[in-house]
Amino acid sequence: MRTIAENITMFRKRANLSLQDLAERITVTQKAVDSWEHDESQPDLDTLILIATALGVDVTDLIYDRLELQEYKTTKLVRIKTAIILIIPFVLDLAAVLSSSFFESKGQILIPSWFLHTILLPIAYLLGIAALASIGTIWYNFKINSENLRILLVGLGIISVCFYYLSLYIPSLGYQFSSWLYDHPCLFLLPGILFFLGFNK
Repeated sequence: MRTIAENITMFRKRANLSLQDLAERITVTQKAVDSWEHDESQPDLDTLILIATALGVDVTDLIYDRLELQEYKTTKLVRIKTAIILIIPFVLDLAAVLSSSFFESKGQILIPSWFLHTILLPIAYLLGIAALASIGTIWYNFKINSENLRILLVGLGIISVCFYYLSLYIPSLGYQFSSWLYDHPCLFLLPGILFFLGFNK
């Protein structure tokens, strides 16, 4: 849920008003508006009513973020589609992993072991946790509003994936460490969560 400071900034930008424009409409200084938007101080209730009127929104939208809740309800179908888009490749990947394990138990090699451990299993963990989180967003809103934080999370996800694959093939890190990574593709749960949170707008 956004704070009052974030809501004032969002609605001001939606109204295409500068800090000075809003300040003039409610007869305060630009510095006062800036301090509200940076959460350094908060306007009193009377001032909030003036701000809401100037921005053309209900005062409860500034305080309780009611508009975001309404927007969240109207985008439920989109979130269901996103969950399905993530579930389908996860199920296909999981089917490939299970069929490979089944044939391997019968003494037949369907998929090379290195491909199973370094490609299919990591993708299964990554897509699986992302699909599970996506299903959760159908009922619960846990998106991150900060664009910078989302970019950071995606960046950390990319770094963790690159680190995993580089570590498998860099001899200087030691055979035991590479072997441990090879046997633990469940580490891809972390980039799965990072990517989901980063791309979940």
